[in-house]
Amino acid sequence: MNTFTELCNELGVPIAEDKTIHPTTKLTFLGLEIDTVDMVVRIPVAKLIKLRSQLQPMTIKRKIKFKDFESLVGLLAFCSRAVPSSRAFLRRFYNAIASFRVKKPFFSVRITSEIREDVMVWLEFLKSFNGDSYIIGLNWTDNDILQLFTDSAGHAELGCGSYFNGKLVQFKWPDSWVGLNILQDITFLELVPILLALCIWAPVLKNSKILFRTDNIALFDILNKRTSKSKRVMSIIRPFVLRTMHYNIQFKAKHIVVRQVQKVSTIAGGYTGNSPSGVHRPDLQTEIDRIIVSTVAPNTAKVYQQALRSFKDFRALFQFEDLWPIPLHHITNYIVYMSFTGTATSTVKSYISGLSFFSKINNYTDCFNAFVVRKLLEGMKRSQRRPKDARLPITPDLLSKIYNVLPAVCHNDFETKLFQTSFSLAFFGFLRVGELTADQKYASTQSHALDHKDIKINLSSIEIRLRSSKADQCSTGTTIVIDDRPGDVCVVFALRSPITIWIVGSSLVKNAFVQARTRPGGINLGLDQNGVQLWWLGKSGMRLNDLLNRIKLMLRYEEPPTYLVLHIGGNDLGEIKTGVLRNRLKNYLKNVSELLLNTTLVWSQILPRLTWRYSADTEAMDRSRQRINSSLASYIIRQGGHYIRYPDISPNSTFICQDGVHLTDIGNYIFLNTIQGALEAFLVYSSHTFPECKS
Repeated sequence: MNTFTELCNELGVPIAEDKTIHPTTKLTFLGLEIDTVDMVVRIPVAKLIKLRSQLQPMTIKRKIKFKDFESLVGLLAFCSRAVPSSRAFLRRFYNAIASFRVKKPFFSVRITSEIREDVMVWLEFLKSFNGDSYIIGLNWTDNDILQLFTDSAGHAELGCGSYFNGKLVQFKWPDSWVGLNILQDITFLELVPILLALCIWAPVLKNSKILFRTDNIALFDILNKRTSKSKRVMSIIRPFVLRTMHYNIQFKAKHIVVRQVQKVSTIAGGYTGNSPSGVHRPDLQTEIDRIIVSTVAPNTAKVYQQALRSFKDFRALFQFEDLWPIPLHHITNYIVYMSFTGTATSTVKSYISGLSFFSKINNYTDCFNAFVVRKLLEGMKRSQRRPKDARLPITPDLLSKIYNVLPAVCHNDFETKLFQTSFSLAFFGFLRVGELTADQKYASTQSHALDHKDIKINLSSIEIRLRSSKADQCSTGTTIVIDDRPGDVCVVFALRSPITIWIVGSSLVKNAFVQARTRPGGINLGLDQNGVQLWWLGKSGMRLNDLLNRIKLMLRYEEPPTYLVLHIGGNDLGEIKTGVLRNRLKNYLKNVSELLLNTTLVWSQILPRLTWRYSADTEAMDRSRQRINSSLASYIIRQGGHYIRYPDISPNSTFICQDGVHLTDIGNYIFLNTIQGALEAFLVYSSHTFPECKS
């Protein structure tokens, strides 16, 4: 280094002293700290906090400004330098940017379900990531050297297995996969044991580079690219990559060419290895299975599969041979057996229909319409005593009573409004349960469940686009219009009325509102999807005496809120004794509760400061602050309210401005993120405190 410096001086080449670093074991390069003693690359904590704050709104927002999206992608790319495996989750972000021919900062980027799932993986990773990534050597370790092998079978009665260094684990394919296309997707099946191996042995394989050999060309591409167009495959890839991120494992595949023996047709005498059209017999069979499965509704297919399992158990119990086509005496004995076990006639008919379906689809002789079969089913129906149905049809009066009792049985206001809207929508729209709800988060293409895009809310009516239904399997579609009606039970009003939340406080609330306007999620903090509307009532220098007047002024123009978040007391602390202030605060909260009878109160913790208005003893003031927070939190929770804590905001220059009171940009980000997380927890999970206190 000295020789280089002397040479530059002789040549007259200027050297910037502030950018010159002599030999060291710690070096900050491109924003990352490289430590050659601990052999780690460190990402600054501030970057991780910023990344988490930008990712969180993406889980609930439908769109984001282009400039904010570019900023997020840049931050993700920065972090992926230290965590190479995470680059797999950047592809869909880059594709979204590339889809814009003209890029303007004010353009909106639609957040697709794939991007949102990648965001969820990032957030899951950041929960336990401390910013340190171990530096791995240059050499790749072959899976043969590690003694790591996996394999899968496509047969329904088999499964997959993983072997590592003398240890073997196996997994049998679930019965629910039988009859579906899953067992024909060999790429998906080959991925399952790889994920299984990582789930079990990742702690042993951490901080390593693994070269995995495979003869499956599709698996080779997917393991190297970490992506696929198949949602089923991505359901394995995402947890696979997340596991490699957690344990700092780099993974790549190498394709092995397997020599194949040519097959000779005994019929035509020609080579049948490859079809000139590029369509092979296995592809045709897969498409046949897919089309046949699509001929019945998903729930019907489940019943038919259950019928097969029930009939198989019956044959095993009575030691009947597994014969197809099914002999007639097997069918009649099965019906009698079901009658003995007390199975309902409707269930028996469904099972017989399922067995008949599988017989016909395989071109077997169908004995299920035989005279004796029909008479056995008819006799079962006549002989079984049908219990009287005590259920009553829902009427407007009964629906009104259900409306009134929901607040007593639901966990929170959000759940109450959700069920009120669902019940009234089903009643006035004459909707079936399957048209209103889905049995899984991402409904299949055959699902009849409504999507939020199918409902249009007008001033005095709503329009429901029913894309398909039980009576419309070919998806012709129809539109249902429901008009506004007087009274308590009105679906139009239920869909329009939001959950209102007022946030009242000093200049901290005012500054948070200003910053929230420029954040993804806006002033509603991305809670629009939960039907939430926020009102920010911040006033500089607000004191306790201003609280009631502020609320009364708001009540002149707006209905009482569902929740009232109070961030006050900091400007009063130190003026009077702590005990007097505590009692005065409780008295004011009692007055607010009497003024807002149906409003839930939320106490927002008084934040630490570097300087206080009425005292220079910072430590004594902080002890008073903690006592006030603890006392008010206990009081308000006993009254059925909630408490917001800010454990990540410390009294230092990172979070608090030079004036010693107001928050920096990072402090405001944490303040807003905590409020957003708290409101979500209170609305959805009925938590009393956020974040929960660690025991």
